[in-house]
Amino acid sequence: MKQSIGNIFKNLNNYLLTILLLSIVAILFVGSGSLSFQKVKILNNEEEFVNNIMDLETVDLKTTIISFNAQSVGLINKVSDLKDINQYDYINKFLLPKNAKEYEYDIAVLKNKIKIFNSNSNNFFSEYIRNSKRNNFNRKKMLNSYIALLN
Repeated sequence: MKQSIGNIFKNLNNYLLTILLLSIVAILFVGSGSLSFQKVKILNNEEEFVNNIMDLETVDLKTTIISFNAQSVGLINKVSDLKDINQYDYINKFLLPKNAKEYEYDIAVLKNKIKIFNSNSNNFFSEYIRNSKRNNFNRKKMLNSYIALLN
């Protein structure tokens, strides 16, 4: 009888330990999925920022430049948010290290494209203040960097 009770508690202990480990793994996967949704949300916000910059009206130049500066800072901050969120994605770090390195590379490429877009947009708006003759060229550069950023 004592042996049978000991076996029951041993099996129960193993069963509860297995459930605990499976629940920890499930929590990690759910957390990774949640982080992925947050990353997509941030990327959609970045796209909205870029579209807002492209839709800025050049009627009131002071307001336009202030709005542009705010939007460009927002773009840069969103990239750092993506980097910060990636620190907590343990599933990709340990189970899929190749994907984690590819994601870091993609963030670096995105950051570079945002810098180019911000630079071209800044040139466009500052040239618009000076004169509008060269502005057509700067507008094309800004549009090309916009297309590259969204691809």
